[in-house]
Amino acid sequence: MRILKFNPSDELNWDNFCNASYHSTFLHSQKFISYHKNKFKDHSVIIESNGKWLGLFPAAEDLTDAASIISHPGLTYGGIIHQGDLRGQAMIDALSMLKDYYINNNYNKLIYKKIPYIYHQSPSCDDTYALFILKAKLIRCDLSSTIDNNYRLKISDRRKRSFKKAASNKITIKDSLELLSEFWGVLEENLKNKYDKSPVHTIDEIFLIASLFPENIKCICAIYEDKVIAGVLLFISTSVFHSQYIASNNIGHDLSALDAVFEYSIEASKNDNKRWFDFGISNENNGLFLNSGLFTYKSEYGAGSVPHEFYQIDLK
Repeated sequence: MRILKFNPSDELNWDNFCNASYHSTFLHSQKFISYHKNKFKDHSVIIESNGKWLGLFPAAEDLTDAASIISHPGLTYGGIIHQGDLRGQAMIDALSMLKDYYINNNYNKLIYKKIPYIYHQSPSCDDTYALFILKAKLIRCDLSSTIDNNYRLKISDRRKRSFKKAASNKITIKDSLELLSEFWGVLEENLKNKYDKSPVHTIDEIFLIASLFPENIKCICAIYEDKVIAGVLLFISTSVFHSQYIASNNIGHDLSALDAVFEYSIEASKNDNKRWFDFGISNENNGLFLNSGLFTYKSEYGAGSVPHEFYQIDLK
């Protein structure tokens, strides 16, 4: 077993390997990573043995600390991608080799962003055990609200009332990427008014991602008097509908438009045979603060909780 630095000529083989893995998503593909590659100093690697690829590790330097390597700073989650060859002791060996590799490349720490289990098509948490063996430290944990479509928890009476209110207001729900620009205007205004922030992605980046992955992106919006008043941008993987962005303007709030959007989206995830509908995290300050109001709101749709874990391996 050895570690090879990723070369751009490996891109097609990398993406084909991801497609055959049972716990990767389109976010792990070089097709996705490369859309913002100029922002990062890439240090992704391939784990191989006797010419056979055993695993992939998307990684780049931390933008705020050049002595740190992260898997991956431009992705929600990173981790080791494999097709079943890196299990048990093999995963321990692979992670140990990654540790030595980045030590030899003069990095001080390795941040490992685990893939939440809802993205696994089959259980694949060997890396959790390997991190324990290597004495990795849990340095951050976010909490995401997720509906199991096989066992949805009780929907609160408040959400039921709001959904009926939205229905009585004759709100139209539309699923179309043509609504991206109008939805983005609602999102930007919402983030500016509430948090004085902008979306992580620019509208141009979202248009690019949507053009690269039209089957993995959905824009579902509530329309009232021919205008978008609320909506959600969904990232679609093999087993999950994930809410990447959620927004509503004041009219949308008054008419409970998001309730209609979410019920439509949850039903769409079921119709697409996805097991999970994920609302996303309700955390701030690197996981240390839980926005209880937001968490409760998402839970009221019948969602349980899924952790997003970040580990650190000291390299010095």
